[in-house]
Amino acid sequence: MKKSTIFCAALALTAALTTGCKETWDDNPVLKTHEGTVTVDFLNTPAMQQMPITLTADNQDGTFCLTASQPDFGYAAAAAYQVQVSFTEDFADYYEISQRFYDLSDINPLSKDVAEAIENLAGVRTDDDLPLAARRVYMRLHAFIPQHEEGTQYLSNAVYYESIAVAKGNLVVWLVGEHSGIWLRGGMNNWGNDGLEAPYEFISAKERNCWELPANVTIPKDTEFKVADSAWKVINLGAGADATVNISKPYTLAPDGGNLVMGADFTGRVHLRLDGDSYILTLDEVK
Repeated sequence: MKKSTIFCAALALTAALTTGCKETWDDNPVLKTHEGTVTVDFLNTPAMQQMPITLTADNQDGTFCLTASQPDFGYAAAAAYQVQVSFTEDFADYYEISQRFYDLSDINPLSKDVAEAIENLAGVRTDDDLPLAARRVYMRLHAFIPQHEEGTQYLSNAVYYESIAVAKGNLVVWLVGEHSGIWLRGGMNNWGNDGLEAPYEFISAKERNCWELPANVTIPKDTEFKVADSAWKVINLGAGADATVNISKPYTLAPDGGNLVMGADFTGRVHLRLDGDSYILTLDEVK
């Protein structure tokens, strides 16, 4: 074999080895973690920052448009981003919108979610508290990697919209402790036939689309019950294939299902959650 051929072959082998090592490095990125929450600049100034905005009941599905660059996770990570809203630049009091975003070029919180944040911060409780006059509203991003939340918490710089108002009739705030008109009805309260009493009516919990009974209740083993409104019409939720409800185990209720059956003696709090189109019932026992 000629020397030049041998030399070229050696170069090719060296290049292949080098390429192989590079691919190994790229395929095994190292995640950067830290303690606590780090604040860095990665949120861009909104293009419509100075435009007056009024949030109305007719534009609840409209969106705000935010863009950002990724904080340094060590590589281009699949991170989650949530929008925080405040009336002050220091975010001494803020509301975090629950929706998570994953595309930094498409962080678009819904108008109704921004309105809910503003109403919470302003202490709105009924439509009589509306409208809210236009004011400057600050936003920032809370970033983290869902699989490694503890060591990847970042907060962005604060940006603002100069003038956001909320119109009358656009009451979207989730209020805690409100009556739901949904009851736990069964053998433990004569199916509500003796009068629907307060301990068995679900009230709104802190988390949106979640309700709970306001006090501990007792349901003996083998007691039959359902979740329903006062007339057994709009809400009438019961058993699916297996009617037995077990303590601390979430149970997906079936519309117009049969009677539920308590699997063991129970005393504690009863929780109801709407997940998509399904209602989930959970019984947490008093320890």
